[in-house]
Amino acid sequence: MLDLPISTTEINSIRSGRSWPNIRSQYPDIEVREKSSKLPDEIIHAICVELEKGSTAREVAMALGIEYSKKFKTFVSHIRTGRIYRYISQLYNIERKQ
Repeated sequence: MLDLPISTTEINSIRSGRSWPNIRSQYPDIEVREKSSKLPDEIIHAICVELEKGSTAREVAMALGIEYSKKFKTFVSHIRTGRIYRYISQLYNIERKQ
């Protein structure tokens, strides 16, 4: 493996075309990895039901039997604010906390 003065994050950014798109366009055969961790919509609906009740992220985790973590708290926050899964969360009367 080469020891280059560039981070893995920057390499992934170039690979996806977010950074230096002119370089990415010169190598169209480079595979771009897609995120594969998409949760089933049913779980997002269940989270939204709990958020509609006014539950905190910790309470959502307990209600759904999910391990509470900082990452889960951030995930729930992004659903609450509509940053992710907006197409589902907008179906619910969730107080949008910024």
